[in-house]
Amino acid sequence: MRPRIVIVGLRNDVRNEFRYPEGAPESAPTIGDALYDHMKANGWKDAKDWAKRAVSIALGTGDVDCAYHFALYELLEAVKNTEAEDSVELLESLIEGKRLKDVGDLPLDLCV
Repeated sequence: MRPRIVIVGLRNDVRNEFRYPEGAPESAPTIGDALYDHMKANGWKDAKDWAKRAVSIALGTGDVDCAYHFALYELLEAVKNTEAEDSVELLESLIEGKRLKDVGDLPLDLCV
């Protein structure tokens, strides 16, 4: 995978309606599982390999330094409010490891 920046955002009209899905986090599909059908739809022969690697980006493979979130601190607060300790630990680990940063860090990071 090529290094890149990924910015994810929600429109103002739907931002307050977003809710984390309920259920067991361990049964949630990975990003590779969720997007595999779309990635292979036009016959991309490497879709299966991409799907296997996609989940590793956030945890750090060296392919991508980090991802930037437009409302990181609000996300952290929302995750803490779910009382899902494993999700809180994972998110804090990504932040402490500088794998997930606030979008406000982006301009300085681009200058370095």
